[in-house]
Amino acid sequence: MAQGSDQEDRVLAEGRETEIIRPDGRIPIAAVGVDLHNTLFSPRGGRSHAQLVKDEAQKLFGKFDVDADVIARATRIERMRHMQEFLERGLKGYEQWGIINNIVYPRLGIRCSIEAGQKLSKILSGTPELYHVRRLRRLAFRWLFEVKFPFKQAEGCFVVIASNTDQFTAQTLVNESGFKDHIDYIMTADKLEDVYKPSRLYFPKIFSKIGIPPEQWLIVGNSPFHDAVASLAGAHTVLFRDKDETLTDIEMRSLLGEAERRVHWARGLETFKKVVDERFVRLAR
Repeated sequence: MAQGSDQEDRVLAEGRETEIIRPDGRIPIAAVGVDLHNTLFSPRGGRSHAQLVKDEAQKLFGKFDVDADVIARATRIERMRHMQEFLERGLKGYEQWGIINNIVYPRLGIRCSIEAGQKLSKILSGTPELYHVRRLRRLAFRWLFEVKFPFKQAEGCFVVIASNTDQFTAQTLVNESGFKDHIDYIMTADKLEDVYKPSRLYFPKIFSKIGIPPEQWLIVGNSPFHDAVASLAGAHTVLFRDKDETLTDIEMRSLLGEAERRVHWARGLETFKKVVDERFVRLAR
């Protein structure tokens, strides 16, 4: 595994057991991290992420083979562990995209060269016009930012975008989201020394850069593979249920171990508000 800073190592080793729980059972939160693609933003046309990938691959490749190699035949959890292993070797951008392409895309029946897969990845993550903020997600995040956690930088509390895309694309999406004034930091792979989710080093780097311990973070995402890994470092995660990404309880335990208890699922707007409201509270500064 690539070596991180001493602080990142402590986060990985110790952060998971240092949380403070109030007498009412709620956990104080000082920072909210939000995934961009498929969480705040969704594919246009009512498509799922899997359908978007297939549509864009069809445009790029025409017909593609459904050829199953070892990784394609592996279970989702095995693919996740393959991906983490490769990402944590310290590979840089181009090499990382190659690994991601050849692990993730076969699950969707897409087999392509590293170069072609890299091009598809850049289209998916770097084309803002493919995405928009759906009405219910807009309502969910308006409630989160304006009612539940109306953070102020002066109080040392922050809202942070945590995305695998690049700064330009992330800033473009944030500008179009209607939530620009609520976002304090945009953390993307190119600002994190080319570390990508689901590397277990990704979120500790963000926690270290912002300066807030992991147990005071709430990460909002949709993927148990990419976003829930924050819980391995001691953060709490709320995931919108995505039919392309949802795992069974057994798979979640296999993936996250005891950190699974810090992952919560929300099916829709009201469930999301209920989960966040019952389990978390704004940290008093």
